[in-house]
Amino acid sequence: MARVFFHKPKFAVLDECTSAVSSDVEGRMYEHAKPQAIWKAHWTLVKVAYLLCRYWVIAVVPYLLWAFCTNHTVEECEKIYCIPIALAMWNQVTSEVILVIQTYAIFNHNNYILTLLVVALAGMVDCQLYVDTSEMLLLPFLQETGPCLPMSKPHSAHLLGFFIAPLLYNTIFTVMSC
Repeated sequence: MARVFFHKPKFAVLDECTSAVSSDVEGRMYEHAKPQAIWKAHWTLVKVAYLLCRYWVIAVVPYLLWAFCTNHTVEECEKIYCIPIALAMWNQVTSEVILVIQTYAIFNHNNYILTLLVVALAGMVDCQLYVDTSEMLLLPFLQETGPCLPMSKPHSAHLLGFFIAPLLYNTIFTVMSC
């Protein structure tokens, strides 16, 4: 690790480089190495996906807290209750893009694997956008005002499908990597 910090190579393969240090020191070493590797690297799909996955949540959490934790009138909620779900979805999609890139690399840049994974990702995003735009209702308020919380339409489990689609997508990666 010391050589990596000193020479600052463009690429390094580290095998058991932290086995002789405590987990606390190992964490600090990786935290020190990450900004150098991420911020100084050229802009690639991997870098963009990593940064979106890591920092998108920070950008949208204030809005999510405002929508889900403060009281609004029914009229306000009718306008905004789908937006928080759509915003939160993109953080999860970027983490799935990182999985696609990693799996593509593990399978020696096999274009058939890439096609399968991209089509599955598109299906997952399509399912989530469908649920977000047409299959949710506003959870009824108990008082005149309340937080803007979504619910599935009656006799429907689409909102549950919104969360199950990514689990099924991740199952593909688990099966492929076993």
